[in-house]
Amino acid sequence: MRKNLLYSSLAILLFLSVQSTFAQTRIGIKGGLNLADMNGKSDGESVGSDTDLITGFHVGVVADITFADSFFFQPGILFSTKGFKVEEESLGVTATATTNTSYLEVPLNVGYRIDAGGAKINLMVGPYYAMLWEEKLKLKRVLEVLQPKKK
Repeated sequence: MRKNLLYSSLAILLFLSVQSTFAQTRIGIKGGLNLADMNGKSDGESVGSDTDLITGFHVGVVADITFADSFFFQPGILFSTKGFKVEEESLGVTATATTNTSYLEVPLNVGYRIDAGGAKINLMVGPYYAMLWEEKLKLKRVLEVLQPKKK
């Protein structure tokens, strides 16, 4: 399944590159920092408000296909890591759960390039498809034994 998605994504990028013979196309490497966290609601109650950030990264290949002076299409294939950490305490037991996830992401962005003097600003929007590649869950429990104070 993972190989099929990877081969399909590479075929799409190759197809888009071939189809854009009249457009200016550049292929490049993209990488960056992910600061991932979790929050939401379950049965009307807040979930994940006490979670800690997990630092991750993303790296991959993108194509920049320019159609007009300022408009472009930017598909890509990225490997991305994310996750969260939560700690709960109840009845003298502290439990820590850390979740680390890895994804294969295929963004399909459309953008507008603004020339602001010497700098270029890119405004981009678009969907992306993400497939869970790997998930790791680490659990840790610490039992605090209550002992009477010695006098």
